[in-house]
Amino acid sequence: MSSKIYTSKFPFFHCSIKQAFLQICLANEHKDAIRFLWSDGEPSVHNKPKLQVYRFNRVNFGVSSSPFLLAATIRHHIEKYKQEFPGTVELLDRSFYVDGLISGGNEFEEALQTSRRAKDIMEAAGMDLRKWITNNANVMEESKKENFDVYPIHETVS
Repeated sequence: MSSKIYTSKFPFFHCSIKQAFLQICLANEHKDAIRFLWSDGEPSVHNKPKLQVYRFNRVNFGVSSSPFLLAATIRHHIEKYKQEFPGTVELLDRSFYVDGLISGGNEFEEALQTSRRAKDIMEAAGMDLRKWITNNANVMEESKKENFDVYPIHETVS
């Protein structure tokens, strides 16, 4: 699929959610499910350091349920915009893979409008889309003008 996207004549874009898992707060009643122990000292035969119990406040990247929690959170949030932007919501619903968004449009203006709406919808949830990259120079130029966090591209002359 990705090779089709990169060689497509249609404008597409890719971006990711900044610190995606850390954007999701855990409810107090669920924090005990992911506790961990911490000690200040090295354990040894003669030294038994005091253990401290800590709880995570945010979804942890390494927990097996984290991708599901992120996907459910994204879906819950974008559904709020279904009446206002039905096409964009449908596109976003099937275009996220974990924290990455790959989407686009049939034409320059459609890709640009989709990227703008995606950025606005996700920002409303406190999730910043960053490292935007596209296969279309016009979309990239417009994204830079509109202060999208574009992926840094270093051009080299050979």
